[in-house]
This record gives sequence, C-alpha cells and structure tokens, in this order.
Amino acid sequence: MTAPKIDHLRDLVWPEHRRIESLPGVASVAGPTVTLQAYRELLTAFLGYYAGLEAAWACLGQDAEVPDCVAPSRVAALRADLRQLGASNAELAALPVCGQLPACDTPGQRIGVLYVVNGSTLGGLVLAAHVERHLGTSVSGATHFMRLNGEATKQHWASCKAALDSILARQPDTFPEVVGAAKQTFSTLADWLT
Repeated sequence: MTAPKIDHLRDLVWPEHRRIESLPGVASVAGPTVTLQAYRELLTAFLGYYAGLEAAWACLGQDAEVPDCVAPSRVAALRADLRQLGASNAELAALPVCGQLPACDTPGQRIGVLYVVNGSTLGGLVLAAHVERHLGTSVSGATHFMRLNGEATKQHWASCKAALDSILARQPDTFPEVVGAAKQTFSTLADWLT
C-alpha cells in the first residue's frame, strides 16, 4: 500500500476550506468592495485565533517527530499589521483569545493542524495582493500576516509538506487522524470567525 501524502488532504477537507472562504468577514476582504475596516476586523479575528493556537502549540514543547513549521509567529505579524492600522498596544492586549482549538496532542493531529496553518500562507499571498491592489497605501506595511514568509512562502510550504510526507511514510496509519485534525482546524477557525 502506498503511503498517503499531504496533497491527498486537499480534496478531503475541501468543504471545510470553502466554508472559511464563504464566511462574510473573509468574503468581504476577498471581494471587489473590500474596505479598510473589513480588513482590520478580519486581522483582529485572526489574531484571537492564532493567539490561542500559538499558545497551545508552545505548551507542547518541541516534538522530535513533527517539525516546527509554525514559525514565524503569526501573532507577531498580526500585531504589527494592526498597529500599522492604528490599533494601540492596550487595544491588542484586550482582544479575546480563542479557547476552542483543534486537538494537537498526537503527531497525527499536529500534522493536520500544520497542513491548514501552513497551507493558508499560499492563500495569504493572493489575499495580500488583492488587498494592496484595492486599498493601496492605506495598507502599506500592514500585510505582514498575509505575506508571512514573503518570497520564500512557496519554498517554505514545499519544505513543510516534504517533512510531513516523511512522517506519513513512516506512520501511514495516522492519516485518518491527520484528516480529522485538519477538518477540526478549519472548523474551529470558521466557528471563531463567525
């Protein structure tokens, strides 16, 4: 039997992925009538989610089995973007943090979470270009989150996928758990953004 690959996840979690794209806050930023307010609100919501997720991930410690594909910090990038858009440190500190997060206790669960978190950086590049095109200089210096790995985004994603595929080749029986965790990641994010 051939070991499952990370690329097999795309079709299996497509409905959950589409749900995120169809949420009003995401759709308004991705649409032709994007406003600076809508962009700021979406970044604020993402900050609450990733603050919870990164804190939970940090509590796990370094796992020799699963690579640290979470760096760089999405929270730091989101805070920088929101400060650039006028948010104060006090406002950022007062924002709610998501507590309903995907399980990431096992290597299979971590792989599923990493698939969603790192795969989203590709869409972030597309969304950043869209926002910059429509909002111009009003978002100058405020797309760090969307451009998290910059020019290296595709290479970072390819490296992360290769590392995760290597784990799946050694532990193919974890694939159902990977799928479940990826779906749960999309689901908890969608719930938070709703």
